[in-house]
Amino acid sequence: MSLDNQLASYTCKGSMNSQVVIAFINDFAKHIVKRTVVVIDNAPIHHSKEFEAQIEQWKKEDLCIFFFPNIALI
Repeated sequence: MSLDNQLASYTCKGSMNSQVVIAFINDFAKHIVKRTVVVIDNAPIHHSKEFEAQIEQWKKEDLCIFFFPNIALI
């Protein structure tokens, strides 16, 4: 969600995997006009080789990926 309350959301039917998430983020990156941060959890699909290989390209497009910290709740 942007500072002006604009929400970009994506849905899929079927299995969610790294390729689907990469496609969503690639599409989102086409529409950004300034440095943007995408906050995601630490699901295994967000740490696949394919996903991690895309992070540098997204940085070049001013899109940064921020992972939630891994913390244990007591």
